[in-house]
Amino acid sequence: MLSSLPPHRTSSWKPCMPLRSTSNPSFPLSTRPRSQELDEKKIARLVLTVKMATDMINAAPLDKKLKVMEDSFNSVAAPSPLDCPTVDKAYCEMHSKVEKAVNGVTAAAPAGKMSEAQAAVVKETLYNTGATISKAYADGDEKKIAQVLAAYGKAADAVIAAAPADKLIVLEKTFATAAAGN
Repeated sequence: MLSSLPPHRTSSWKPCMPLRSTSNPSFPLSTRPRSQELDEKKIARLVLTVKMATDMINAAPLDKKLKVMEDSFNSVAAPSPLDCPTVDKAYCEMHSKVEKAVNGVTAAAPAGKMSEAQAAVVKETLYNTGATISKAYADGDEKKIAQVLAAYGKAADAVIAAAPADKLIVLEKTFATAAAGN
């Protein structure tokens, strides 16, 4: 492809997202209409998400690559917690509860430090939670999305209400139940 370009063009490189408007180079991004800046931020976030998904797939063991690929690309369909509270209210409420539950599990660990085994349980639980939620959004079934969000919200509530010594066990059991039901 590059060999078919004129010699003066073969080494030129242009960024994917111009720093100035392509239709009017004297129109810098900072003075663009707000909606255009938001669209560019959405595109940049999508590009970053796909890059992170690709990196996760490349880093995954060979026997888990297909599962990681499916989960990673499904996550593009789900809302981003960074967009809360301006996106799906039920998603944001559920995410807030899950975050509070995980913080409670972490705080309940002796001396505030979790063992590697405990950290692995939390990491695996969060991964499965994200994968299940992302799959529901990727499928696009509103009823299923509501069901999944409600199940994880209920699971998080149980962890929040649990005694500190029981939080990790409750997290593992209730989140596994939420995943199994979806």
